[in-house]
Amino acid sequence: MRRRLPRHLSLLGLLALFGGCECDERKQAATHPGFSTAGVNATKPSTEQTAAFVKEATAEATHLDKALPRPAGAPSESYFALRRAVAAASPYFRPRAKTGAAILLGPVRSVDGDDGALGELDRALTQGDEAAAREALAQVIRALRRIDNELTLEGVPPEAALRALSDAAYHLGLRFAEAYPGVPASPRAVLADLRGHLDGMAAITRAVMRRVDGTPLAKPAEAPSRELLKQIGALRRRLDGAADAHALIGRAQLIVATGALGVAARQLAVALGAEVKLPHLAQRPQADNGLEEPVHALLLPDGDAGRGEPLAPGQSPLDRFARGEGELTGELQRGFDLFVGKARCARCHVPPFFGGARPPDFSVAVYAVLGLPETPEAKSLDDDPGRGEVTERPRDRHAFETPSIRNLHRTAPYFHHGGYPTLADVVDFYDRGGGTGLGLEVPNQDPDVVKLDLSPAEKQALLAFLERGLADPAAAKR
Repeated sequence: MRRRLPRHLSLLGLLALFGGCECDERKQAATHPGFSTAGVNATKPSTEQTAAFVKEATAEATHLDKALPRPAGAPSESYFALRRAVAAASPYFRPRAKTGAAILLGPVRSVDGDDGALGELDRALTQGDEAAAREALAQVIRALRRIDNELTLEGVPPEAALRALSDAAYHLGLRFAEAYPGVPASPRAVLADLRGHLDGMAAITRAVMRRVDGTPLAKPAEAPSRELLKQIGALRRRLDGAADAHALIGRAQLIVATGALGVAARQLAVALGAEVKLPHLAQRPQADNGLEEPVHALLLPDGDAGRGEPLAPGQSPLDRFARGEGELTGELQRGFDLFVGKARCARCHVPPFFGGARPPDFSVAVYAVLGLPETPEAKSLDDDPGRGEVTERPRDRHAFETPSIRNLHRTAPYFHHGGYPTLADVVDFYDRGGGTGLGLEVPNQDPDVVKLDLSPAEKQALLAFLERGLADPAAAKR
C-alpha cells in the first residue's frame, strides 16, 4: 500500500538542517564539512544558482539593447535567451526579491493585468516600437539589477527553494496552458519560457542537493531528487525539436504530468525536512489531499462558495481526463491544443474554471476589451461602456469580466450583450482579430486579441472542444 504523506510537516527537521540564524548555520557547518560560511551566496547554492540566472538575464538584456531596432514581431535571439533565464529564476527570486520582481513581472495579483517591464518589452517588440522597447528594456535591466541586490541581502534559503519547487511544478502547468500573467505574443517566446522554467527546476534541485552533500540527510534525499530530475528530463524531451509552442501536441497530457512533478518535488522537500503544502486542495482527491495529491492546473479546487455544492460539477471529458478517469478523443485533444495555443483562449479563460479567475487562489478577476459590435454584421461598437462606467478610466472602456465557458453549449446567445447567436460566430469573431480585425476603432483592445488565421479544420476542432470538452452530463439534463 502506498504511503500517504501529511499535508504539512513540522519545521523541526528543517531547523535541524538549515538553522534559524547565522550562528546555527556556523554550528552546522562545523558538523558537516560540505557547508561553507563565506556569506549568503556562498553558503546557499540555491541563492548562487538563482543569482546566476539573473546575471545571465541581465547580460542577454544588454545584448538585446545593442540589437535594437528590430522589425515588428521579429525579436532577436537575445530576447528569447532573456526570457528563458528569467523563467528559470523567477519562481525562486519572486518570493525573496519582491520589489525588483514586481517591477520586472508586475504585482503577484493585479486586476489590471499589469505584467511589468518584461510585458511592456514584449508588446513593444511585437509592435516594432523602438522607443518603447528601449524604455522597457532599460526598466528590465534596472529591475534585474535590483533583484540581484535583493538576493545578496535576502538569499534563497534551501527551505524556500524547496517550497518554490513545489509551486513551480504547478505553475509549469499554467505555462503549458499559456494561462500565466504576461504570456508573450510569440510562440517562440512561450517555448523559451517553458524551457527556462524546466532549466530552473533542474538547477535548483541540484543546488539543494549540493547543500546537503556529505550530511546524514543526503542519502534519504537521493531517491526523491533522482525521481524529480527524471520527470523534469522527460518533460524537457517533450519540448525537444519543437520550433515554437504551437508545435507542442498533447498539451493536456503535459499539464497533467505537472501534477506528478509536484508530488516528486514535495517528496524531496519532506525528505529534507521542509514544510510544504499543496497549491490548492482538489475537489475530487486521489490521495486524500495529502502531499501526494497530484494537483495541477486542470484540477478543480475544493470548495462550495457557501452554496453546499461544488463550484463546478467536474464531470466533463476534460475533468475526467484530468483525474485519470478517461482519455481525450483525437478531436477534443486537437481542440484543447488550439484553445491553449494558437487560438489564445486560455490567456483569459484560465483553467481550471476556464473563466476570469487566476489560480492557485482564484482571487483575481480577468477583464478584457474585445471590441465587440452589437451583432456580427454591425459596423460600430456596442455602446455598453462596461467596467469603464465604474472606473471612468479610458483603458477600461468596453472592458468586461471574463466569464467561465464551462457548459458553453447551454448558454447561447453569447457575449455580454447576447449579440452572437452561435459559437461558430464567436470563433469567427476571434479568428478575424476582434474589433480591430473588423475595421473598428478600438485603441484599448486587449493585445492578446489578434488575427488567428485558423484553418477550417482548426475551427472545427476548436468548436468541438468548446461544445463538448467542458460539457457536464449533469448540466445537459437540467
